[in-house]
Amino acid sequence: MQTATPGPMMRVGVLGGTFDPPHAGHLALGAHFARLLDLDRLILIPAGHPWQKQDVSPAADRLAMTELAAALLREELGKDVHPARVEVSRMEIDRTGPSYTADTVKTLRAQLGAQTSIAWLMGADQLLHLNNWERWRDIFLYSHVCVASRPGHGTQVPNPAVQGEARSREADTALIQSRPSGGLLREYSLAVDLSSTGLRASLEQGRDTTGLLPASIAAYIKEHHLYRQVLDTRHMDLSQLQYTIVDALEDVKGQDIQVFDTIHMTGMFDRVIVASGTSNRQTRALAMSVRDKVKAAGGEVISVEGLDTGEWVLVDCGDAVVHIMQPMVRSYYSLEELWGDKKLPPKPVEKKAPAKKHTAKKVAPKEAVEQSEKAEKTPTVKKTPVKKPAAKRPAAKKAAVKKAAVKKPAVKKTPAKKAVVKKASAKTPARKAPAKKAPAQKAPVKKPPAKKAAKSVK
Repeated sequence: MQTATPGPMMRVGVLGGTFDPPHAGHLALGAHFARLLDLDRLILIPAGHPWQKQDVSPAADRLAMTELAAALLREELGKDVHPARVEVSRMEIDRTGPSYTADTVKTLRAQLGAQTSIAWLMGADQLLHLNNWERWRDIFLYSHVCVASRPGHGTQVPNPAVQGEARSREADTALIQSRPSGGLLREYSLAVDLSSTGLRASLEQGRDTTGLLPASIAAYIKEHHLYRQVLDTRHMDLSQLQYTIVDALEDVKGQDIQVFDTIHMTGMFDRVIVASGTSNRQTRALAMSVRDKVKAAGGEVISVEGLDTGEWVLVDCGDAVVHIMQPMVRSYYSLEELWGDKKLPPKPVEKKAPAKKHTAKKVAPKEAVEQSEKAEKTPTVKKTPVKKPAAKRPAAKKAAVKKAAVKKPAVKKTPAKKAVVKKASAKTPARKAPAKKAPAQKAPVKKPPAKKAAKSVK
């Protein structure tokens, strides 16, 4: 850890962000570091063209709301003995092209001089993705970085490069106050959520934002009809949104998909969905699949963050926030422990119940069909026994013929008679077919042998 060197200098804190909208978390962070570092000035800088976010509100509205936030900070810090002077800068809004923090702190250094302590203030979630920022190492050349903890994040970072940089620049409050730049302060005593994602979703749906949004900013949003316009384009209920996201993840072979109900935990969003991708390429593909499918289904995708590295990609879908992480990063941060109080099946239970009822109803019709089919088949089964007596009649005739043949030997007294009888019995099988058609031939069959026998007697 670096140590402080003597020498008083002006201390300036800088709180930058999209401020879409600025909320209680931003105010808490600014006030906390203003007091902790005993700042002389606190500058709020709304981003002009945030390159990592899409569909942000107009810069003029975000600047106006930031001015309202600054007024509230002045009122709060005015209670202190040595209050910081709170200002709003429009340098990023006036700058053409994307807003990069490295450019902003370089400009501030030129304006404030080499012997001013400049501290860039951020939440822990921003530190996690610091390696995605343009020329992020240059930030330490012109300023310190002060990080406040955020619920569920802590201040540890998975990226080896950022982690190594953070360790080598570890600093305490005294060093931040006494050196112009180069230190990193981790502040664990402040638990605030700086994300505006869930707040926008609440505003879009008309939910209560008491405690999250200052009254003056809420009034400005209402007066200028901000965020409500997004609601008009949405046609997805919560279950449909969840189902669409899970389908999109499954399409690209997302692994270990888990869904958590967060309605009872936060007013910012209603679902947290976590999935794993085995490579940077797959995590990006999973994020793009979610973005495209949700938009195609009529939903709103507010932002996609972390695509540069692909280690941890966050897709903000308003009511649902999707975390797509590589296995090592997921294991390290263990978001399941934070949100796992109420785990849900990936596919909504409400959608499965109707399917069960539907199959239950089909049982009776199937039985009825089977019974009707049996009923239809029964006549055909009965017809076969009808045919059997017809088949048995020839057998009966055979028996009658055999009986006649048996009786004849009783009359036979000579071998000649036997020969005649054998010829008659030998011929009878040949007459089976005609016997079926003309049963009346029974008498003629019996009579001819009898007449031959009489002639032989004579």
